[in-house]
Amino acid sequence: MAQSLTKNEEMAQKLKKYRLGYQKCTPPWECFVRDSSIMHNDFDGTLMKLFEGTYQMGPVTSKCLIQKFKDGDQLNQYRLLKDLRHPSIVSVENCYEEKGCPRFVLSWVDGSLTAWLKKDGSGKMFKSTMKGSAPTGAMRQMIFDLCRGLQHLLDEKLYPINIGRQDICVCRLGHKAVAKLLVNKVEKLRDLGRIEARTEQLWDEMRMTLYDICKQAAVSLDPLAEMFLMSIGVQNVTRLQSYPDQWDFEKKARFLLSLMSEDITVILPLVQAAPIEWPKTPKGRVRSPFYEMLEHEAKTPGGRTYDLNEPFDYLRLCKNMIKHWTVLPQSVKAECSTVEELINKMERCNRLIWCILYDATASITEK
Repeated sequence: MAQSLTKNEEMAQKLKKYRLGYQKCTPPWECFVRDSSIMHNDFDGTLMKLFEGTYQMGPVTSKCLIQKFKDGDQLNQYRLLKDLRHPSIVSVENCYEEKGCPRFVLSWVDGSLTAWLKKDGSGKMFKSTMKGSAPTGAMRQMIFDLCRGLQHLLDEKLYPINIGRQDICVCRLGHKAVAKLLVNKVEKLRDLGRIEARTEQLWDEMRMTLYDICKQAAVSLDPLAEMFLMSIGVQNVTRLQSYPDQWDFEKKARFLLSLMSEDITVILPLVQAAPIEWPKTPKGRVRSPFYEMLEHEAKTPGGRTYDLNEPFDYLRLCKNMIKHWTVLPQSVKAECSTVEELINKMERCNRLIWCILYDATASITEK
């Protein structure tokens, strides 16, 4: 009686079979495309302008999508895109003609990000906050990946004509969803002015496309999440990953101490231009515990003075409170017994303060 194979034995047999098939094929391998002539359904049931098919290259057969064109110029596009490979970009695997019309063989995607969020992705990609909804870590990762995809195109000197909702796709890998950028028309630009203008245009389109997709899926976005999304393309991907809407109080405190140690001739005009004000009551009195800190400084021999109309001086006061927290009198700590509570107090006065500072000082804090 034959014994059943273990999973490891089955995998070993499949690998052996694959190697035998691989050895029989001599590069360059022949490629075959089978067009099912069935239009690909998006997650919401709408038809995408793509057709389902299979693509065989040597011993390997995989699902693919076929994009059909009537413009013969797409063959020139294939020459530009055929070697483009990035995990966040839909690959153009091959190209062929049918009745004189070009066809692109594309790596597989399951549908658009817009439709996926509408169908079942919204609950996984957004979390509730006190002020609305915000992207989860998984959604933020999708955004970072798409930004890296666009940056890779720009690094390769390939400039898409535009970016819209129809170009942001999703490929499901088990329980995980991966975002990919669909690109089928690019230009090689040489004029520096056109390059700068197109680069700005593409980041604007990426930013507004992702903002609109998230706004529609989340219904009501938290203002902090809105600031994060509106920093796409303004901050580079590394800085975007470190956006302060996700910081804990320790990172906020370190940021403020580091920021206020910068050259005052550089940092002062940036902070003064930011929409930050001293926290005051309707009657114009500085709120606690900042008022108590001002009183303490005034009573201390050689104490510092502050201009209550200058945003920079407000941040200077907060910096000094954090820096000298352990030696401050109880009168200052009456409402805030810890640095964490002090940071929370700053945020109750201006919830967006860290994002505002991060954006305003990007030119000197970018690493």
